[in-house]
Amino acid sequence: MTKAMYFYAQAETVHTKKESYESVKNQVWNEFNKHLDFLVLTGFADNKGKLSKDGIWASKLRLDQPLIIAELIRKGFLEKLSPELLCAMISIFVNDRYRDVTVDPFFYSSIINY
Repeated sequence: MTKAMYFYAQAETVHTKKESYESVKNQVWNEFNKHLDFLVLTGFADNKGKLSKDGIWASKLRLDQPLIIAELIRKGFLEKLSPELLCAMISIFVNDRYRDVTVDPFFYSSIINY
């Protein structure tokens, strides 16, 4: 392979990667805009993309589906639930899988039998 052929192949690779990058960038941007449109439509953000007061407090909810919970709170659906039913409803949206740990049973026995 000559130097010219090598550089041509490298240039073509760079061009292909640049096109791929642009495609991914456009896909991410389009998805972002869909999410922003949803936030504006539901009142969690204004037309300029700035979070509303509801959007700010909803963003602080530490649940997997904060907008669903925020909407339930805004609409008052959770107000009349008993504490037990409220816990059951909220537990549907809590996911601590990333915190799952395996602990050696001998660890517990060493703590309990000190």
